Amino acid sequence: MQAQKLVSKSINNADVRLNGDINKLEALNPLRILKSGYLKGEIDGKGIINLNELNIGDKITIYSQEAKAEATINNIEKLS
Repeated sequence: MQAQKLVSKSINNADVRLNGDINKLEALNPLRILKSGYLKGEIDGKGIINLNELNIGDKITIYSQEAKAEATINNIEKLS
């Protein structure tokens, strides 16, 4: 009986860890982020992190949850 309790507790602990890992992965899922209304931009297949990476004339791809668009940078205006 003691061995059965240990096995059951071990399985329960593993289940709790697995559920925690699943929740972390879901929070980082790019599709979940896009469903929140955010857009993802890429240049040459790499994510745009900072607009300082862009130059006039660059061709970028913008992704939303349901579509993607191609765009060319025509103007860059510093806000600060």
